[in-house]
Amino acid sequence: MWINQSGHMYIGDRAQGDRESTPEEIAAWKLSRQPTPSQQAISQIRALEAPFEDDLKKIQRQTIIALLLKESMAMAPQLTKEQVHAYLMAQAGKSGDGYAKLVALEEAVKPYREQIKAGA
Repeated sequence: MWINQSGHMYIGDRAQGDRESTPEEIAAWKLSRQPTPSQQAISQIRALEAPFEDDLKKIQRQTIIALLLKESMAMAPQLTKEQVHAYLMAQAGKSGDGYAKLVALEEAVKPYREQIKAGA
């Protein structure tokens, strides 16, 4: 390993004017490449979460849909759940269209979930 004029370490053919790395510099470089305990823990968490990723996303979508519907129903107690749902769906393309987008996505993935269930 070599150290260039800027103090950066590299592997390969030594360029003119660069120097050989000391054993201490090489050891420090190798140590700097080791993942920290927190990086290792995060990697373990991600590995454990991976098999449940689709379920977690489904739960998140369904929870947000339910909360938005409940919140909207509280603001319009004279309307039925179906009427509030229809109103929120009509907001598609407008500033408050998050509900409609989530419902549309949830509907779009349903056939694929059925395929997964059938194949399980």
